[in-house]
Amino acid sequence: LVFALVIGAFLQMPIEAVAMIMPFIAVRKFSGGYHADSFYKCLIISSIVIMTMLQISNYINNNLQTIL
Repeated sequence: LVFALVIGAFLQMPIEAVAMIMPFIAVRKFSGGYHADSFYKCLIISSIVIMTMLQISNYINNNLQTIL
């Protein structure tokens, strides 16, 4: 959660980062999923997923503002 907040702050989207990571944590806790071999591999993969999702969110938001 803290790491998502740091990435969100870096991308100037801290609220979106927390809003995105909370359901992800809940789903991950109950459904299992991929487990990385090491802490650093997990950190890198998680960082890529968080940054990708925030960029997609930003892209969608910008396009909706243009349309509306």
